[in-house]
Amino acid sequence: MAFEIDEQMVKVLDDTLAQYDNVRVIHQDILKVNLPEMISQEFEPEASVKIVANLPYYITTPILTQLLHADFKWQNIVVMMQKEVADRLNAEIGTKAYGVLTLTIQYFAQAHLARKVSANAFNPAPNVDSAVVKLVPVKPVVEVDNVDKLFTLIKQSFAHRRKSLWNNLVQAYGKDDRTKTNIQSALLKAEIDPGIRAEKLSLAELSHLYIALHANK
Repeated sequence: MAFEIDEQMVKVLDDTLAQYDNVRVIHQDILKVNLPEMISQEFEPEASVKIVANLPYYITTPILTQLLHADFKWQNIVVMMQKEVADRLNAEIGTKAYGVLTLTIQYFAQAHLARKVSANAFNPAPNVDSAVVKLVPVKPVVEVDNVDKLFTLIKQSFAHRRKSLWNNLVQAYGKDDRTKTNIQSALLKAEIDPGIRAEKLSLAELSHLYIALHANK
């Protein structure tokens, strides 16, 4: 099952894939597809789903995020992307590359750099090198009751990278005294310094902060 947004390319694929009865090309935007529903219609419940793509570089992050958050089982994801983005998948804590995408990958998968691809491998050559990355699913280090809400918190924590975690949380949740007290209590419970920046926190620490915050509602 393949998705292609370009109508002209769909026509080409209809021709070049005509001899294959096990391929279905769907003319849709992958970002607007209900992937779990389509997979459940197309495959058996215990099917070994693999995802392979040469991702459009300008929407690599939204596509990866959608795939990982979608509610279906997959065996692996093998995708080509801009090497700069690939470097962010396994970025070290405290580095410029470490951020929401890094933490998204860590929660759902382990990323392996399968191959670097030089810009000279393409004609015409782009201005950037590429990389093929293989993602393998893993269990999260700390499971939470609502993954979407966890990542809402993570995005809020990284909203202004140069600001402290405290400032980002107060801006997100509110500046009234009661809210500040609750945030302070949650930070204390999670054993996190309010003055730290989000880029210095691990996924486990942010997950514990989420649990503490939502315990205080």
